[in-house]
Amino acid sequence: MSLSLETVDGRRVSSGRDRATDSPLSSAYLRSGPTGISSFNAGNYNPPWSRRDVRICDRPKAERSFTAMQVRPLVLVTLFFTLLLPATDKVMAESPSGDRALRLWEKLDTRKLKLRSKAALVVDQFGNTLYEREADQPMPIASVTKLMTAMVILDAGLPTDEKIEITKADRDMRRLTGSRLRLGSSLTRGELLTLALMASENRAAAALGRTYPGGTSAFVDAMNRKADELGMHQSSFADAAGLDADNVATAQDLARMVFAAMQYPAIRDATTRSRIDVRPLKKRGPLRYVNTNRLLRNGKWDIQVSKTGYINESGRCLVMHTQMNGTPTVMVLLNSFGKLTPFGDANRVRKWVEKGVKSKVHQRAQAKPERTPST
Repeated sequence: MSLSLETVDGRRVSSGRDRATDSPLSSAYLRSGPTGISSFNAGNYNPPWSRRDVRICDRPKAERSFTAMQVRPLVLVTLFFTLLLPATDKVMAESPSGDRALRLWEKLDTRKLKLRSKAALVVDQFGNTLYEREADQPMPIASVTKLMTAMVILDAGLPTDEKIEITKADRDMRRLTGSRLRLGSSLTRGELLTLALMASENRAAAALGRTYPGGTSAFVDAMNRKADELGMHQSSFADAAGLDADNVATAQDLARMVFAAMQYPAIRDATTRSRIDVRPLKKRGPLRYVNTNRLLRNGKWDIQVSKTGYINESGRCLVMHTQMNGTPTVMVLLNSFGKLTPFGDANRVRKWVEKGVKSKVHQRAQAKPERTPST
């Protein structure tokens, strides 16, 4: 197929072949298996090896002529692909390909996975959906909202070492939840970000939104703009902490958000820290906070990003970026009943994958014909 490349300033140059359709990533997005493995569209999420300054688009044959002004852009685009493709090949070589992952997932029997969460989605980085239940239904997401809060703060480039004082405006007057951060407490923006993500500290999140340029209202607007940029078109955000039940999203949208959060080292670090000690008041000793995701204390898990959440309307929620048989995978579990239910569901998913993949490998080994000794 003959395509054209469109640069940021709107100019187009022709390309003889669409390399994207030959990549393992693209083929995984297009394929679907007969055993429940379907394709997940990650929206505007760009993997580490993608670039945003060039877009591939169809172009009529009548417009494929070149002018002198188009020669230079063509040379630049050619140089771009020459430099990018070796790096892309290296990344794909170092991780399981989309086709290989799909072949492993095809033997998974979704009927054997019994989850207690109302909505669930398990999708790998290649777009293969391992499991889904009501993944397209918007519902309250509680403190999972704080992942969006963190991305907006980090995108703004605000100084992380700036001291922020907790004020009356940061109190939860909606649900009257408590906080260990007393009025007058002072921490850096970076420390508040870590507490909001790791320990789900509501006053920390509220203070981050309040001190955003333009205040809380401008911050909420920025959250919703960011959601649109990520393709989270069935999501809506109403506050920085997730205490408002109007913070809603689908499991599919949250998967996009988690994939995007993986691009922020500060979020990866904060959401996977086991604990942190802070000194919000000068005349008092340190406060120790621990991570709300107990799976981080389980050696069987390899987790890169995680966030829990709970309000009455949302039930127990858990989102994670983890590894499934060596493949980067996002898990979304929403509206679970019981404090430990989402963690139990996550363990059920892991064991379901491990058992299914092991069974497939065993079947392959049995299918190999025995070699007859040469005489």
